[in-house]
Amino acid sequence: RGLTYGIGAYLAGFDLAQLVIGQVASANERMAEAIEVTRAEWAKMAADGLTEDELEEAKAYLTGAYPQRFDSNGSIARILVGMQIDDFGLDYVKTRNGMVNAVTTDDVRSVAKRLYRPEDLQFVVVGQPEGIDGTN
Repeated sequence: RGLTYGIGAYLAGFDLAQLVIGQVASANERMAEAIEVTRAEWAKMAADGLTEDELEEAKAYLTGAYPQRFDSNGSIARILVGMQIDDFGLDYVKTRNGMVNAVTTDDVRSVAKRLYRPEDLQFVVVGQPEGIDGTN
């Protein structure tokens, strides 16, 4: 569709709350549609979860990209600190990919139904986009 130059999201963990924070870069004339499609995909995830193919693709990415995170002393140190903060065991690096591969579409569907609440999705828009009235 060519709606965005890029889009993504990540989990930001805090002591008392977890947030999913995302970003989208789009031309002003396409931003309203990009937000509309994002809301629709969020609602679809809440209602249906992932397909088996989508889950397998995600698992392949998550397990394949994991070793690449260990490419410098600094990144290794950040991973080890994160493991301590999250109280993961010393064997986490060895067991992580197995845990990722054990996730099922039913697991994803259960979590998505509980956590993906389209009515709570908020957008902060910067710039001069067309067709956006300033409300969420």
